[in-house]
Amino acid sequence: MNRAMPGITPRMLTRQLRDLEEDGLVRRTVYQDIPPTTAESSAVTRALGREPMARA
Repeated sequence: MNRAMPGITPRMLTRQLRDLEEDGLVRRTVYQDIPPTTAESSAVTRALGREPMARA
């Protein structure tokens, strides 16, 4: 997503993804066993029928 939205700061991207997670549109998975801690976001089934937020 970061590449699809040039100019977005990491902080703003994180905020947007967390908002989408709260709305139930994105599922966030945190991997703490690989330093540094990494998080992966993916669209949930209910969000897949909606208009794309960004095209990669």
